Amino acid sequence: MQQTAGILAKGKLKLRKWCSNIPLVLEGVPAEDKESFMKFEDGSDFTKTLGLAWDPASDQLLFSFSAFQSPLRPCRRSVLSAIAKFYDPLGLVGPVITRCKIFLQQLCKEKLSWDESLPETHNTKWLDICRSFEIISHVSFPRFVFSAETDLEVHGFCDASIDAYGACVYVISKGNQSFSHLLCYSTKAGALWCGSSG
Repeated sequence: MQQTAGILAKGKLKLRKWCSNIPLVLEGVPAEDKESFMKFEDGSDFTKTLGLAWDPASDQLLFSFSAFQSPLRPCRRSVLSAIAKFYDPLGLVGPVITRCKIFLQQLCKEKLSWDESLPETHNTKWLDICRSFEIISHVSFPRFVFSAETDLEVHGFCDASIDAYGACVYVISKGNQSFSHLLCYSTKAGALWCGSSG
C-alpha cells in the first residue's frame, strides 16, 4: 500500500479513502485519508465499493430493502422507476428483483400506457410487492467466497418458466469444513417489448 501511494505521489496523485477488511493494513494511514462510513437505518456501518454496499468488519456485501414509497396512483412508469433503483451487478438479489420484473411484464402485456393509473387488481398486487420488502430489510453475502487450501468446485444451475428464466453459479470449498456460496445469478423476465402504447 505504501509503495503504491509513494509511486503515485510522485505524479502528484494522492490516494485517499483507504478501506480494508484487515485493520492491520490501515495502520499508519492518516484518519483524513481513510474511507468514512455510512449508516443503514438500523445504525450498522457500511461503505461503498464498486457501487455495492460493503461492511469491511464482516467482509459482507449488503443489500438493504425498505418498502417502496409508491405514489398514491402508481402507474407503469413509477413501477419501472422503482425497479431501476436496484443496483445488483452480480445478481445476488435476482430472485427478489425478478418478482418485480414479472409484474412489469404483465403490465406491458396489457398495454397500459406509461402514466395510466394501475387497475385495482394490479394496484393491490404492486402494493403487496412493496410491503414484502420490509420482510427482507437486510440481506448479506460474503465477499470472499472460497477458503484457502481447499478443493474448489463450481456448480451451475438453471431453470425456466413461461414468466422468467434464470441461472446461478455456486462456489463450493471442500476441506476440513465445506462451504458453499452464491457467486452470481442472472435472470430475465421473459422476452418482452415494453415500448410505449397509445
